[in-house]
Amino acid sequence: MKKPLNICIISQEYPPFTNWGGIATYYKELSEAFCRLGHSVTIISRKSEMAPYFDQPFERLKVFRVGVPMNRKYFVGRTIDKLLHARDVYAKIISLDKIEQFDIIETPEVFLEGNFLINNQYFRQKLSIECHGSNSVGVIPDGIFPFLHQIDYSWSYKIEKNILKKADRITTPSRIGKENLIINGIKKNIHVIYHGVDINRFKPAANHLPTKYLEVGFVGKLQNMKGLDFVWAVIKKLEYHKGIRFHLIGEIHPSEKDNFQNMIKKYKNSVEYHSFIELEKMAKMYQSLNVLLRPSRFEQFGIVYAEAMACGLIVFAGKKGGGSEIIKNNLSGFLVDPDNDIGFVVSKLKELANDLDQFDKMKILARETAEKRFSINASASNKIKYYYKELG
Repeated sequence: MKKPLNICIISQEYPPFTNWGGIATYYKELSEAFCRLGHSVTIISRKSEMAPYFDQPFERLKVFRVGVPMNRKYFVGRTIDKLLHARDVYAKIISLDKIEQFDIIETPEVFLEGNFLINNQYFRQKLSIECHGSNSVGVIPDGIFPFLHQIDYSWSYKIEKNILKKADRITTPSRIGKENLIINGIKKNIHVIYHGVDINRFKPAANHLPTKYLEVGFVGKLQNMKGLDFVWAVIKKLEYHKGIRFHLIGEIHPSEKDNFQNMIKKYKNSVEYHSFIELEKMAKMYQSLNVLLRPSRFEQFGIVYAEAMACGLIVFAGKKGGGSEIIKNNLSGFLVDPDNDIGFVVSKLKELANDLDQFDKMKILARETAEKRFSINASASNKIKYYYKELG
């Protein structure tokens, strides 16, 4: 019987106070799954307004929020903000490790929290880098100084690569993620461990009463990188179709704000915007839908795809990235190109609106796939096995 691990997870995104997307959902559910397996977990998250400095949701789970809120980046720039926060994280981990030593410290690469840890040999031995995304891909906002944003991203990416090249162990949630790391010169110990969702919470509605509408949802950051422009194009084509309604669920990216407000007004009769939905209520939101339309241009994994499949939805995912590993095209969902497949999606949504029942086999297979391959318990167990193996 191996001894329980004392695990530290660094994540600026951790509900409920910094709940921005899939990483937040994954780490909350992963940490709770670790605790159910008998391990102890310490979360190092970011200070935010109204958030307590310390919280202990469960006996084996502690949450510390350090530094200052993220809006500092508007004054100092993204990369400097990341480095300042990395310094605060480093100081906190030093103090906590002195009280009770961590066995493993997991940190994502994109926010650079591992920058100081990787340069300390003692902590480097404990460090595992989880690659959720990359600074190589960023949304450059319109304005008079876009080149400054490009320089900022390039600087962050340079630091990110330096961290990854020094790391002894790296995990990524998809094979395509591993391939991208190798292409970018990271040819080390890279292990693929799929993310997972709570399939006991994300499940089909017990009584999904039929309605006269096909309810189509887009979930996540509302930006063109996630395929929002594609969704608007589909909505335009189906504006006068009386049997289809669209729901846009998530935070509006600053680069899309003005256009988003204009489009919502233009299509107010067929589109509803849901600004913020608490994590605990997201399952019910999915259960109110029939379709997830989220044709991202790239996803390292795509936690919303797994959540929607677990709830028995028909999922339209982007072809590139993790979606192609989650979904079997035309069997458990559809893979689409957000730059070319508008006609296909419009036609398929009309078909769904006309007879949703004919897609029952697809919905059943989607749920079964989530249960077998993308449960949070499986993800947590695989990661614990990886930790034990790496720690010897």
